[in-house]
Amino acid sequence: MKILCDVDQVECLRHGVDAPSSTIEVEVDPKSLTEEQRNFVASQLYDGLRFPNSPGSEICPPTCEGLIAAVNYGLEKDKIGSRHTVDEALQDSPDLMKELKELRQTLIKAAIKEADRRAA
Repeated sequence: MKILCDVDQVECLRHGVDAPSSTIEVEVDPKSLTEEQRNFVASQLYDGLRFPNSPGSEICPPTCEGLIAAVNYGLEKDKIGSRHTVDEALQDSPDLMKELKELRQTLIKAAIKEADRRAA
């Protein structure tokens, strides 16, 4: 399945990843995703098969691994949101905001490493 993904070009630049376009078509095998991941992707699709429909979940790197990192980040963010609204949680806890930022960076770095490994 091909999904048109919005790319976080700023994060790509920060990590030294080439991202010449603000979107990329990513090939993903739905069977390779967990049910939870598939449901999240489905909830984030708009205009047919375009991901994500909410800001802050754009992919980096512009690869399948970047899509998975964005999905995993979104799932973690949703778990926090189920306990509070994310805005309330972030206002109440600057540590939570820092934790989410660090989580996103960790997921992005792992996705870049995996994409590099597959390309080699």
